[in-house]
Amino acid sequence: ARGFGLAIPFSQFSFAFSREKLNISFSKGVDDKPANWQIWQMNYIPYKIALAAKGDTEITNIVSRKFLTMTSHEFETSSIIRST
Repeated sequence: ARGFGLAIPFSQFSFAFSREKLNISFSKGVDDKPANWQIWQMNYIPYKIALAAKGDTEITNIVSRKFLTMTSHEFETSSIIRST
């Protein structure tokens, strides 16, 4: 999401989970702020997935698409378990 791939070691950021909230934190050497991020954990039956987005605009709706072929898809609903 930051364009660095795995160039940022896992030891320089972490996630904290509570019953309804997700939080991200960064090590002192990482030039980023948790307030810049929105994070969601969702049920996408039979899986649980995570999504993170960095930006100034609050995202209030997430739309999922299941691709059936290379040219056709259908919309699916994912329930949000918790978010920032």
